[in-house]
Amino acid sequence: FEDFHYITWRNSIDPDITFMELFYAPFFSALSVCVLFLISRTYGYSVRTSLILVFLFSLSTTIWAYAQTSLNVVPLIFFILTGFFFYRKFQETNSHFNLILTAIFFGLGFLTRQDMILLIIPFFVFILITSFRKNPKLKTFVKTFLSFVIPAVSSYVITQIIQHVRIGTDTIQGMPMAVVVARDVAIGATNEPLLERIFGLLFSPGAGLFIYAPILFTCFVGFFDFYKKNKSDCILMISFAVSFVLLYASSSTWHGFNGWGARYLLPIVPFLILPLGASIEKRTNFFFKIPIILFAVVGFLINVVYLLQDVAYFVW
Repeated sequence: FEDFHYITWRNSIDPDITFMELFYAPFFSALSVCVLFLISRTYGYSVRTSLILVFLFSLSTTIWAYAQTSLNVVPLIFFILTGFFFYRKFQETNSHFNLILTAIFFGLGFLTRQDMILLIIPFFVFILITSFRKNPKLKTFVKTFLSFVIPAVSSYVITQIIQHVRIGTDTIQGMPMAVVVARDVAIGATNEPLLERIFGLLFSPGAGLFIYAPILFTCFVGFFDFYKKNKSDCILMISFAVSFVLLYASSSTWHGFNGWGARYLLPIVPFLILPLGASIEKRTNFFFKIPIILFAVVGFLINVVYLLQDVAYFVW
């Protein structure tokens, strides 16, 4: 091999980092794929449809590329999907134990990446509204409230304790970090062209979510079909996507460079794939299958480009 600089660099990497990239991310990615299959089955999709969604998710989106990294967004996706799976079980059984498990896994996601709050807030509002509609009794409402709030708030308390032990108080100029972040986001949204950044996040050649995972274009049809059978969950998934897009579009580092596509939007990718199952089961004609196959092949090739080169050396 002629590039001795590359050999020297690769051999000098910490073995722990090498282990994480060879085991840590592939392990959590494999678990995420399995949980996505279980979630799709809770929506009544056939085994065939569920397997199609799993393969599209794992091989034609940037999830495959990031499964070769040690970034914390990879386990975050697993915690999100596992929490969502127990939420689906809560819907089926009305067992508050499943809701507690949902909050625990969402809390683990918050401990992993604090932008998990973008899913926790709309989910919390959603679960309270739907619970009150199903059973307006105060006792049931309070039970639902506490089942989710106690584990979720516990994760925040643990985060603050860890933060305090590591670097001291989590404040800047007397203000909590959350307030500082919200202030900076608001300033960024007023000073910069928000619509231009949204377009960049979703469609730009350098970082666009739909460019690096073209199979996600099908979500525009998928949500339409999914809404007819799962109105509330469809609205919930859209709220997840909107919250992430609006937050990161208002940030000056919206592109997430260096990365492979819009890496900050990876947590919403499963929720853009899931509705496609409704379309696959409803639209059985061959003309609908053609764009799905084309999008899947293009997404597969885009990920292969990442896998064929050592991006950590040439890009990161």
